[in-house]
Amino acid sequence: MCGFVGVFPTSRARWVDPRVVVAMRDLMSHRGPDMADVRVGEGFGLGFRRLAILDLSEAANQPMTDASGRVHLVFNGEIYNHHALRDRLGARGHTFRTRCDTEALLAAYLEWGSACVTELEGMFAFVVHDERDGTTFVARDAVGIKPLYLTRVSPDGGDDAWLIASESKSFFGHPAFRTSLDASSLGELFAFRFVAGDKTPMEGVVRLLPGHSATLRGGELTIRRWYDVRHAAGQRGDAPDPTSFSALVEAAVHGELESDVPLGTQLSGGVDSGVVTALAARGSARPVQTFTVYFEGGAKEGDERAGARRVAQRVGAEVHEIALDARRFSAELGELTWHLDEPMNHPNSVAVFGLCREAKRHATVLLSGDGPDELLAGYDRHGSTLRMLQIARCVPHAIRRATDWLPPLGLRRRGELLESALRDSPEELLLLSSAYGSPRRLRALGLEQDCVGPYRRESLATATGSPLARMLIVDIECYLGAVLLRQDKMSMAASVETRVPYLERRVIDACVAMPDRHKRRGPVGKRILRDIAVGLLGDSLQTAGPKIGFGVPLGAWLREDPLLAARLDSCRRGAAQVCRHVPRALVDHALAGLAIGGREETELAWMLVSLDHYVDMLAGAPERGRQARRVAGLEA
Repeated sequence: MCGFVGVFPTSRARWVDPRVVVAMRDLMSHRGPDMADVRVGEGFGLGFRRLAILDLSEAANQPMTDASGRVHLVFNGEIYNHHALRDRLGARGHTFRTRCDTEALLAAYLEWGSACVTELEGMFAFVVHDERDGTTFVARDAVGIKPLYLTRVSPDGGDDAWLIASESKSFFGHPAFRTSLDASSLGELFAFRFVAGDKTPMEGVVRLLPGHSATLRGGELTIRRWYDVRHAAGQRGDAPDPTSFSALVEAAVHGELESDVPLGTQLSGGVDSGVVTALAARGSARPVQTFTVYFEGGAKEGDERAGARRVAQRVGAEVHEIALDARRFSAELGELTWHLDEPMNHPNSVAVFGLCREAKRHATVLLSGDGPDELLAGYDRHGSTLRMLQIARCVPHAIRRATDWLPPLGLRRRGELLESALRDSPEELLLLSSAYGSPRRLRALGLEQDCVGPYRRESLATATGSPLARMLIVDIECYLGAVLLRQDKMSMAASVETRVPYLERRVIDACVAMPDRHKRRGPVGKRILRDIAVGLLGDSLQTAGPKIGFGVPLGAWLREDPLLAARLDSCRRGAAQVCRHVPRALVDHALAGLAIGGREETELAWMLVSLDHYVDMLAGAPERGRQARRVAGLEA
């Protein structure tokens, strides 16, 4: 929907220079090409760029201020229950002059204060500054669909200031912001491709955690948790049956169809996006626009056009098949790393961006099928981890202790899983279910940083229930963050809003409360959703088989693409910037294994490429910040 920035000096008496706000704001102009504005005063500055979705009038622009002129809101996302909120708030005396959800959110804050977040159903990140008492309130949705970053700067000769933004790149527009690669993040990046929790790979920059809010008063930030998925996990006796769950998902999809601009769906041909598309078609007065992507010259197993066509034909949707040149994958990595704000964790981020960029010609809003794999155990790794657990429980403690003295055996495929079962405790297997690289092997290669991270450990330690239920709590709190980062940043880079019906809070709570048998039976995950898909789509949908999801032939491209090969060759020679941060043994191991098609080595080689782009981005970002300040008139 938009992007926003905030500048909050620790001294309330200090006015914020609007040119600083403009420079920060316009580093993410892609998030809001339809309008831009700022609001500044004593102790605050707010900047906003709008992607107009609901109520396209000027009255719905932001920053939005209440009738007193003292309470200001910037908001990114959608509040899907804003009509119900309007009715409740109207009965309490609030009046409205627009049809937009932003005004309903502002009224909700005026009525309930910080407790308003529990009344919201939607995806959101927002900041409210209240001039009446100098308080700033910040909040983020339950699972982090919409991003929100914070940092604190110390200008020369001035008061410290808190900076808040939808994208951390905006901080480079502030003349006092300095950062570098946080070397402590390298372990998690190589093991999981993503730093879980509030840390980011940018030194000094943090995320506001999903399901959390923060209050800034007198320069001090107080954070509290307003949503915990574990609460739903404790309600397992109230789990819905398949019929009621189908109705719940349908209600979520239909509620997310509201838009004053063209809307469509991302369709990969799989269960998740197929169900969303079928339900959207059922709730639409005209044929749904669907968009799928494939790489010309890519592997056939990554081409999902046939499945997407079958789904679209079954529900009467219009199909847009978007061809991407495989050569553009490597050419666009640098700029897309800038958009992502982090090392590119998912290689198919390029496909998501390419789809959204071409879809923008036809639609500004796309419904996505993200979420069920983490909520309903849809990944193959969920089944393999449960199988390894069965083996691990049979391994005597003495044998596991003895294997600690052995170096990594270098086994591949099923042998790799067997080695994990022999070496790792059941807790470690659950913790590492989403890992791309083995922490044990990374340590043996000289990587000294923590490869798991405290947030991921605490997530598992505080999760209750069956092994599968605990594994999924960690997925929701850790792995899903990387998925949503990709979806938000890649779609907004193309000025497209994506919505995720499966991640409405009511759907999440229902999934978490379900017994395991509705999620995974044997080798097949998402059982309850597959049953719904069969009812909606019949034999037009392949409801079993390997998950693809806009896949890319990563190993082949790393070996054969000239630009990628040149970057890896630079790593081999030690000339790449990333080599200053990574052990030589890890580089050699990754490149040797990549040459023979090793799975884990391919993942490590990908992270070398991704991190090298990220280090390059951090090196060039200050100049982009200076350019933004020059355009804003702050610097000559």
